Amino acid sequence: MAKLTIKRRIFIVGTPRSGTTLLQSLLASHPLIHSVPETHFFYEIRKRKRDLIPWANRSNKKRWKSTCLKLSELWGTVGIDPKFEREKFPSRVSCIQYFVSLLDRLAFKESKPIWLEKTPRHLHYIETISNSVPDAIFIHLLRDGESTARSIAKAAESAPETWGPGSRYSTQSCLDRWRSDLDLHLKYVGNKKHYFTNYESLVQKPKDCLQSMCSFIGVAFEESQLTGYRKTAEQLINSNESWKSNTSQNIGYKQPNDQEIKSETRDEYCQFISAVQKEPSSQSYFLEHF
Repeated sequence: MAKLTIKRRIFIVGTPRSGTTLLQSLLASHPLIHSVPETHFFYEIRKRKRDLIPWANRSNKKRWKSTCLKLSELWGTVGIDPKFEREKFPSRVSCIQYFVSLLDRLAFKESKPIWLEKTPRHLHYIETISNSVPDAIFIHLLRDGESTARSIAKAAESAPETWGPGSRYSTQSCLDRWRSDLDLHLKYVGNKKHYFTNYESLVQKPKDCLQSMCSFIGVAFEESQLTGYRKTAEQLINSNESWKSNTSQNIGYKQPNDQEIKSETRDEYCQFISAVQKEPSSQSYFLEHF
């Protein structure tokens, strides 16, 4: 029997509340793709001075400990030492190597040659990921700015213990975040390791969108992706992520904060999509009208 090897390491990135959990669930329902709940890993080890992990700050220690506990649960299932202590990882490089080995082993355990990690804010750490995981590919998911901003504000209001003070999530601050993220997405248009699509296309034409995306990944689309994603989502959503409950709805379900895209962000959104479509080497799927 041939030894299983990892053929693809995939990262889904975007602005929070852009539909990334739905997309993750659809892709992870493929029989060859394994995925895990959000890790926020590259955010937690973001660079400070001299490539050292930022232990000194008390809040960083607390956040890092929480991340370690979550990852330890995964490591314990594949026979890796669950004691993820900072003394074992003097640098970000050694930490990242261990993290990648975790995801590899979890995929091996399920006899799957592809793994998928989805943390929207990893959009801000693409350079770090690319340098550390050279074969990584990225799927960028976008959504209209005002719909995204309203969804972020609503999620923050419903779970302040997770998101933090609601004052940080005014409509304007969320729109500013969306615009800033749009600039980050734009940096990778035309890069053959990056694929672009949007929430509106995904919910209106899920099969067509997934077929295109699967071609980019290098696998054939499976109907099970459209029939099994709700069950998959249950395994990918943490118990404290109540704002993700809409993932269990039928695809195309119109969330309360969605409306026809006639907003101050529409022109920016359409200009970005046009830029992607005009780039000859870009890989993407967007409906002509949404």
